[in-house]
Amino acid sequence: MSSSNSCVVCPFRETGPLCGSEDEIVRKFSDSLVRYSVSGKNKVVLHEGEPVHGLLFLCEGAVKLTKLFPSGEEVIIDLMTPCSIPSSIAVLGGIHQLSVVALQGRAEVAFLRVKTLAEMLSKFPEIQVPLLHYEGTLLDQMRNHLAMCHLPAPDRLMAMLVQLNQQFSPRPGIPFKLPLSLSELAQAIHTTPETVSRTLRRFQKEGLISMGRGRVVTILRPTMPIKRSKE
Repeated sequence: MSSSNSCVVCPFRETGPLCGSEDEIVRKFSDSLVRYSVSGKNKVVLHEGEPVHGLLFLCEGAVKLTKLFPSGEEVIIDLMTPCSIPSSIAVLGGIHQLSVVALQGRAEVAFLRVKTLAEMLSKFPEIQVPLLHYEGTLLDQMRNHLAMCHLPAPDRLMAMLVQLNQQFSPRPGIPFKLPLSLSELAQAIHTTPETVSRTLRRFQKEGLISMGRGRVVTILRPTMPIKRSKE
């Protein structure tokens, strides 16, 4: 969604945090947002440890959520695409637990201050339900991502490819461009770039995927461990 448009006509409206809300509510909500663009791959949208002054919404592009551990290692926790909330309602008034980093050349985000959110909830209490439901959906996705970490490396990689296919392609079997470099992909599934490269070659040889120029991937035959990773 570009900054010139309203959330009312957002193509992701029915899968986002205001799913099912009436046009008037969505329009008021949209008018309350402060929008701005972030240019540059790996540009930090917000830093872990910063105070949470409101909710951040991703309107366009894709971002990764990263966590910095005491060892100095930075790990990719999750990936997000348009009409998602990279910041949590649960930490309003606290500090951000994760960093939000742009994955592509340009991302557009929108910000809703705590005070404005409180006013919106007071005037339109019915939006509490879809917001909380959406927050629960994001928690489920993160739990699935953490559960995936217990699978063998090849299964983790296939699970990640399936997730990326769902996020960056209109339907399974349609080619999509990997939004992550091989090193980022390795970071996301907690393995090495060499293992990722070797496993991708194996997947191609076995007819599970095909890869074209520019990291364009087509999933031809996702393997069964994907189902286990989502249970």
